[in-house]
Amino acid sequence: MAALRADIARLKDEIAHSGADQKAKLEAEKASLHDRLHDELARAKQSSDAQKGRAEARVHAMEEKASARRGAAKASAETDIAKIKARVKKRSGGRGS
Repeated sequence: MAALRADIARLKDEIAHSGADQKAKLEAEKASLHDRLHDELARAKQSSDAQKGRAEARVHAMEEKASARRGAAKASAETDIAKIKARVKKRSGGRGS
């Protein structure tokens, strides 16, 4: 994604310093790069959402098991659950559950 953003910035600079005949070609290339960047961002978000969903399902299953446990086993399970929730929250930029 960083490479695409750098290419877009480079093209913007070229467009600013190019003649009219070259501008249309560069604008089309820039639009293509924007589309590729948008596609990559969408795929990354989809992957992140799927990963978050799997983690939430795992937490739910662990919470179900922890509720049936007693003493140290329950405390250990609750600690594991808290760690997973913290990782999910960190990966989602603080927007996790």
